Order: sequence, then C-alpha cells, then structure tokens
Amino acid sequence: MINKRYFDQDTKTNLTWLIDTREHCSNGELYWSKTKTCVKAQDKKKLCGENSGQELLTNVFGEGECMCTRDPLRVRINRDTTKRCYPLYTQGPCGEGQIVGYLEKFDQVLCIPDYCYEESLYRRKNKLIGKDSILAPSENGTCYELGTRGPCFEGFTFKVHSSHMKPECVSLTNSLFELDKDQNCFEDEQGKCQIQVKFNKSETAENYKKELYKRFIGSRKRRNVYP
Repeated sequence: MINKRYFDQDTKTNLTWLIDTREHCSNGELYWSKTKTCVKAQDKKKLCGENSGQELLTNVFGEGECMCTRDPLRVRINRDTTKRCYPLYTQGPCGEGQIVGYLEKFDQVLCIPDYCYEESLYRRKNKLIGKDSILAPSENGTCYELGTRGPCFEGFTFKVHSSHMKPECVSLTNSLFELDKDQNCFEDEQGKCQIQVKFNKSETAENYKKELYKRFIGSRKRRNVYP
C-alpha cells in the first residue's frame, strides 16, 4: 500500500529515491528494490525462488515486486505472518476439512470449510482422481476437478478465475493467448503488461508524482485480497 505521504508532503524529498534508482535501467529491464539492481523480464519467474509460489510482477510504482503467481493462482491468507502463497481450493496451512478460499463478502482470503471434502476422499479412495487432483464446486454445487473440462462446453476448462477468485469455465483460447506475450513484458498482478512510468531529468518531479498517483488510483480499482 502506498503511504499517503508520498503525495501530500514535499515531492522532492519523498520521490528522490524513486527517480535516482530508475534512471539507469534500460528498456526491457525493471528496477528491483530488493537487490537494488535492474533485472530482465525473462528472468522474472526464478528471481523470487522456485518454490516460493511467487514471481516478479510490477507493483504500483512500476518496480519489480515478488507477488503470488497467477497460473496456477496462488494467494496470501489474510493475517498470515509468513506471507507464503498457496493455491486456492487446496488445504495449504489450513486444518483438516478446510481449504484456502476467498470470501467475497469480506474481501479476504481465509481458511474456509471444504465443500468438496467428502467427495474428494471418496474419489481418491476409489482411485477416481489422482492424489494431487483438486475438486471445487461449480455454480450448481456439483464438485468437479480443476483443470478439466468439468461442466464446461468444448473449448473451455474448469479453473479458478484470476479476477473473480472462483471456479469458472475459462476459455482455452484466452489461456493460449497468454503464451504470446512479449518476453520483455513486465506484468502486474492481473497479468497485464505494465507501461512503465519513465522519468527524465528534464521533467519536473511534480509530473512524475502525478503519473505515480494515477497508477495508484488505477490499482485501487482492482480487487486486492492481500493484507
């Protein structure tokens, strides 16, 4: 979350670190504050640790930040101090009979009862699904395996939608389109290629502040389930 002081106090004082650190990154690179270096987009999946459930995405400042992966969709549980990322509809750190789920009413990710728990036990016991298969409820309450056609029409797959955080029939065409993104694309948490805010010494800090604020407002319009 952006501290309000970045926009209400002295611009020169609060934005100097952003201006100075970004000037030396070339096209196709992104400044990563963790290492204070410029990194390439094609390395973004390995920079955050292969087993962390995270990847380098673009934050509201246009800088690199390790966030939960989108495919498969992983999330952080609210109030979880470990900040680890877990796939939705899996047990994760939750107790028996619970899963990591999104509660739209509270706009939070929490441990919730697993609606498909008994069905999952039955199918695994009878070897109807694999040990790593995940069942999730459709709109009509029937449990289907994620990543399969499930209740969907041909050309669609049953998976957790990255924006709605619920299982839906998602077009395979859209999934294939994701593979065609430019390798220098720095994505935000929604998978969109971010247009980086550039700052030239000839520009005023006030203009740069306005661009950052515009990006901040845009990010607040998107659902944010992270603590």
